[in-house]
Amino acid sequence: MNIDKKEVNRLVMRLKEGDETAFDRLYSLLKLPLLKFVNGYTGNADASDDIVHNVFLCLYSRPIKNFSNCFGWIFTVARNFALNELNKSRFEVATDTRMVRTGGRSLLSEEELDMRRALSCLDEKERELFALKYEADLTFKTLSAVYGVPDSVLKRRVKKIVEKLKDRLG
Repeated sequence: MNIDKKEVNRLVMRLKEGDETAFDRLYSLLKLPLLKFVNGYTGNADASDDIVHNVFLCLYSRPIKNFSNCFGWIFTVARNFALNELNKSRFEVATDTRMVRTGGRSLLSEEELDMRRALSCLDEKERELFALKYEADLTFKTLSAVYGVPDSVLKRRVKKIVEKLKDRLG
């Protein structure tokens, strides 16, 4: 799913001018990519849903001064809310040994657990880039606009991240 950054910017400008249909369009366009992105941080569907709703509340109620990169602003707000949520719940033990069990069977498959372990070896910036590329399904062109670096640099970074994960997964 490719999201047109310019369309997001236009929709945000229309929203700030009072066009309610622009908000509906933004919500339908960005909700799923934001949920995937935030869930990569929290690993909790309910918390991710709350965070995404808070992001849209901020988008609706706070002024945006730079309309040239609304897309980046939205994902930055989502990332900050996700990190805040993680800091709030830091007292909880969040290890790979914590598994939800019902009736003696794991709700997480071995592959999911292996992937979580592998992702935990990445630093925060690598996890963020990986989540934006593969979970939020953003193009390198869009990522280039968000990060402000050429897409060739991002392609190289993603390749290194994937190689790290492959090594980790065996």
